[in-house]
Amino acid sequence: MNLRRARAFTKLDLLILVAAAGMLVLWVLYGSVGLHRRPRRSARVGCTTNLKQVALAFSLWQTDQDLTNFPWEVPTPIGTAADAQSTNVFRHFAVISNELQNLRVLTCPAEKTRKPALSWGALRNDNISYFINVTPSLDVQSVIAGDRDLATNNRPLGGYNVISDAKALEWKKVLHEHGGNVALAEGSSHETTTRQLRQCFTNTPIHLAIP
Repeated sequence: MNLRRARAFTKLDLLILVAAAGMLVLWVLYGSVGLHRRPRRSARVGCTTNLKQVALAFSLWQTDQDLTNFPWEVPTPIGTAADAQSTNVFRHFAVISNELQNLRVLTCPAEKTRKPALSWGALRNDNISYFINVTPSLDVQSVIAGDRDLATNNRPLGGYNVISDAKALEWKKVLHEHGGNVALAEGSSHETTTRQLRQCFTNTPIHLAIP
């Protein structure tokens, strides 16, 4: 009985094996990177959606109240002018509860330390991810809200701030990797770099209420 001689393992076989292993490693690494990137991208998109809803809610509030001003320009009990220069940022959002309804919209999906409030009565600054631009006389192309992740000259901002030069503003790394999102008075929201953020603010000084 004749036995077929075993085929020798050639250099070509070795090259094919190495190439296949290399492709497998690249595929695994690419998949791993993709898994990290997709949640970040998803959070960024979710954040812009939140801000758009916030901007539309403020616009609807103006319509409901038959006003052209924002809440922080309107005296109590209708508006929040009394808190325009305070650290009680949550009050500007609480006043649009009838127009917004969904509390989860006030918390960015990229947040690691802040959770949505369980009710409007329980709403506080640490349930909110977005600043309010309380600068008077904003037009429809003005920024009215945006990610809280702001700094000036590497100094994180919080509370009530007056910024004399828009060039000092910058996005931090906490939420969106040195980028951020803003909402305009006309109801749109946009992803921005630090350079684009600075270009958004044409009226100075800038008055920001940051939770």
